[in-house]
Amino acid sequence: MKYRIQSAKKKSEHRTEERHVLLCRRARDEKNAYSECDPIDFGRLFEIADLPDIPPVKPNFRNPFVTAFVFLYEFFLRIKKVCKAWARSIADGLKALRKGRKPKTKAKPETVYLLAGALCSSFLATLLCAAVVLLSLLGSYGGAYRTITIPDFVGRKYDAPLENENTLLSYVVDYVYNPDVTEGNVISQSPPAGVARRVYGRDGHCIVTLIVSQHDTPYTLPDLVGYSRRDAILELRNHNLSYDFKEAYSDTVPAGHVLSVSHGVGSILSDGDAVTLTVSLGSPVLLSSVPSMVGLSEMQALSLLKSAGLLPGKTTYISSEKAAGTVLSQEHALGTMLATGSTVALTVSAGNAYAPKTVPSLYGLTQKEAESTLRAYGLALGNVSVVGNTGKTPTVVTQSPIPGTPITSSVVSVDIFVSS
Repeated sequence: MKYRIQSAKKKSEHRTEERHVLLCRRARDEKNAYSECDPIDFGRLFEIADLPDIPPVKPNFRNPFVTAFVFLYEFFLRIKKVCKAWARSIADGLKALRKGRKPKTKAKPETVYLLAGALCSSFLATLLCAAVVLLSLLGSYGGAYRTITIPDFVGRKYDAPLENENTLLSYVVDYVYNPDVTEGNVISQSPPAGVARRVYGRDGHCIVTLIVSQHDTPYTLPDLVGYSRRDAILELRNHNLSYDFKEAYSDTVPAGHVLSVSHGVGSILSDGDAVTLTVSLGSPVLLSSVPSMVGLSEMQALSLLKSAGLLPGKTTYISSEKAAGTVLSQEHALGTMLATGSTVALTVSAGNAYAPKTVPSLYGLTQKEAESTLRAYGLALGNVSVVGNTGKTPTVVTQSPIPGTPITSSVVSVDIFVSS
């Protein structure tokens, strides 16, 4: 059996109205379903009436500061309530996660209220800070003040009695070299004489800037030898001295340090005097010119480098149509100036491995050069015979086998005939 309560029907327009509620039951038998409704007199149980429409009470504050305070107080209470609800939802969710089940409800923080609260709080804090700063800066203005006329200090001597002359004045003094004004006398002032100034508060002061004359003070030049370039410049600048530089090599003083000074140690100098400093460039560097070695044999190139004061660097051997041992290129061009003892890399031909090799021509070479050339071709120097007597440097006049003979397994050495 199921029951349901139907809506009541109004019978009068009075404030206390009677309502009739029917209690209906619905049943189902084997063949059909039927419904029966029996009235229930709820008036015996309790009375149902409409509440009168009472307008909400709105506070009427005449003071705008009190109204703003009440608004902020209610707003922060709202934010507090939202934060508590958010924290409670998060705690419930974490508790459900610890127990291993999903939380029934998700935390739904009122983000708009939170952002609005944060913005309003920051705005109010900014306004408060600005008000405090303005009050501190402008608080004394508009109050009681005293008027003071700036006296004339130009031409007077600045000393302690001058400072005690007027307690409403405070001084900022700057000393400037001026040979035309007596030392210690005021050259100029700001504000100028005769200007009226207001002094607010009990401890207020009017600031006056004075330019006071200062004459030369003698300066004894110290020993600057060994100072770094930077330290020597600072020393001279601190005493208003001009300076100039020269450079020279030195084996004893490191590069960048003072080697000598134009004025002797203990010289008396004044503002504007010039000092010439000689700065060390370090030990002198000897330079060598790179010779041309392209087309020469490797032995000739090494001998030429040694005579120029240079050393052979990395030697790279590559396949080339040039005869084996011929210099193909060099690291630095002809005439390049290098420090003595520097290295020069060379690229040397290793010959063509696929071209048939033949016996080279040794005509006009000395015995040593002929032996080096044959070694580059994988041959050995055979018998050396002396023929003739020309009185010149011994050179090869003929050879066996002759030049152009293919090098085979049977050709392992070359005999030469040298003139004497």
